[in-house]
Amino acid sequence: MSLAIASTALIGPGAGTGNASSHREAPLIAADPQVDNTDVYAFTSPDNPDTVTLIANWLPFQEPNGGPNFYPWADGAHYDVNIDSQGTGKPDITYRWTFHTDDQRGTNTFLYNNGVVNNLTDPTLLFRQYYT
Repeated sequence: MSLAIASTALIGPGAGTGNASSHREAPLIAADPQVDNTDVYAFTSPDNPDTVTLIANWLPFQEPNGGPNFYPWADGAHYDVNIDSQGTGKPDITYRWTFHTDDQRGTNTFLYNNGVVNNLTDPTLLFRQYYT
């Protein structure tokens, strides 16, 4: 009995609540996969250890073999990466990307291209997105 009380005192009253992202199994994000943030990676850069490299993924279960058309970024949505460098639980820096689609090209097909695409200015590239 005293061992149970001592271990409870060391461990604490229990787990607190936390905020975390979820994936497609979450009811609210399942309806909107374009804004589903799946993973964020942060690591020190091997060539410059004073910097941090960040990689973020959205759009779960999208694979290269899913082409030729892939999920586009959602127009007008905010894709944010928040960084808390002070340990306060609040972001000190927010990186935000907001996308918009160029819908002036390829209006007679659903395909992203109608021929080989060698660069971003090729007329065969029918789908473009831009970000701010």
